[in-house]
Amino acid sequence: MSMQVAEDGLGASEGVQEHLKIDQEQSASNKLDHLLDKDGDVDVPRCSMADQSSLLSEIEAGKALKKVETGEQTEVTSLSTPVLETSEVSSVPLPLGHDLDDGAILEDLLAEPGINASLTALVASERVTRQELRGLRQLAVQSVVMGIDYKTVGLGWHNPQSRIAYRKASHPSITHPASRLRAEKSKLRLVELIRSLADESSSISAGAQIVNAFCDEISIAPEVASQATVEGGLAALEAELLLPLRALNEDRFAGQTMARTFNGDPLPAGNIEAKVDELTAHVLDGTYSVWRYSNRIGSRQLEGLTDEQLGLWMEPTRTEWEDGTVVHEDEPGELGFFWATKIGGPSHGFDLEGQCLLPLLCNARHKVVLVSTPEWPHYPSGRAHFRLLWTTDREKPQPVLWFETVNRCFDADVDSRLWGVAVLTHIARKAEAMDAILSVSPHIGGALQEVVSYPGRVRQVCERLTLRPSNAVVEASDYLGDHDWLQEDEQVTQPLHRVVYEPSLDEAEIYESCGQAAAEG
Repeated sequence: MSMQVAEDGLGASEGVQEHLKIDQEQSASNKLDHLLDKDGDVDVPRCSMADQSSLLSEIEAGKALKKVETGEQTEVTSLSTPVLETSEVSSVPLPLGHDLDDGAILEDLLAEPGINASLTALVASERVTRQELRGLRQLAVQSVVMGIDYKTVGLGWHNPQSRIAYRKASHPSITHPASRLRAEKSKLRLVELIRSLADESSSISAGAQIVNAFCDEISIAPEVASQATVEGGLAALEAELLLPLRALNEDRFAGQTMARTFNGDPLPAGNIEAKVDELTAHVLDGTYSVWRYSNRIGSRQLEGLTDEQLGLWMEPTRTEWEDGTVVHEDEPGELGFFWATKIGGPSHGFDLEGQCLLPLLCNARHKVVLVSTPEWPHYPSGRAHFRLLWTTDREKPQPVLWFETVNRCFDADVDSRLWGVAVLTHIARKAEAMDAILSVSPHIGGALQEVVSYPGRVRQVCERLTLRPSNAVVEASDYLGDHDWLQEDEQVTQPLHRVVYEPSLDEAEIYESCGQAAAEG
């Protein structure tokens, strides 16, 4: 289902051309304080008063909204005047770039003369497609250059903290003797695979052979590998998922670190391993995103949404700004979720407290909001957790879009000063389109009020939320609970102090709720 946008660009039925509402009586310094780092929400540099005034004038210039058609989806897109300073782009190499010769790279990487000519001939004869050749190259880069032997190295804080560290391939986990030995074995197998592609008597397609080799590299069980499709396997390679899937699957051979919480409490190892198998199977058969929302537990998490609300929650909505900044909920397929927590750390990830990543990967209620900028074209440089939860104490449970802190990639040379505006605008429009409650940390409540369509409907609350059973065995959040914990049944949080925006709440309801809160206080 596509997000419905009014003719003037707003999701609200009373939409008018949108402008950020900034109190003219506030000083430039006070206004920007809403956008600056508090409690780690957005890591931003301080700037001079002159710079602050200039930035605010850019914000107050306003922005128009338009519809952008992407395939079958309509996405809300915001345009504003450029506000972020351009910094010099890092020279970090992109091992999976589209502009390079796959065959030549494979020949150089595998140190096997003649491979490029052989592969070129196979592509010319249509025995190997361009997409399959690209998948082969990605398999080589991820297993040979970036490869980590998790069976030996294990999962833990000793592994890389940022995505670019894997691509640079100089981290101790990658240069570890066991990792390099395994990479050499992978190299030899790839050479044999390429030779086998020229065997005209083989009944196995090139794509199937490449995906079979991928399955071997990530140590999955035969019954999981049997579900892989060429399309699903190549998509996973395109998303750089060899290391994430290898780490999650090899933890069972390396101490089962995912079978205990961060605080050391035991978790059911069998259930964790079964969930990893299930997750991996759906990635490899190409149904990952569909599975997230359609499995029995995931469907229960979203039960109560209208069809329109469900469609809006599921879509990877994106907001584009004129300066090139894009706020988005990953891309169709959602395979970027595997790398999301490697943005802004140190944080849990696929090879570090892997059980904490499972809720994002497996739960229909859980997403991330990502920030991509022209200054850092390698991958998104910002991310924040985004969940759909339910109120507990209201007469009828109401959907709540629960937004957590924005984290910036420490390696990314980007100016994040206006991320606050960009991200809050994105989630506010999503809440308005879904007619759902938006919940944020109290210290950014003022900034939220400046970007919503109905500022009078922003208020402070202290209320409990319901966590329906997790499809990941566990749940993980420093804001909703104690880091990570077993969550196979329905649970209710403690009363939480938050600022909420309720797009459909009328003034009488606001006064009534405020009066009730005052009486209870």
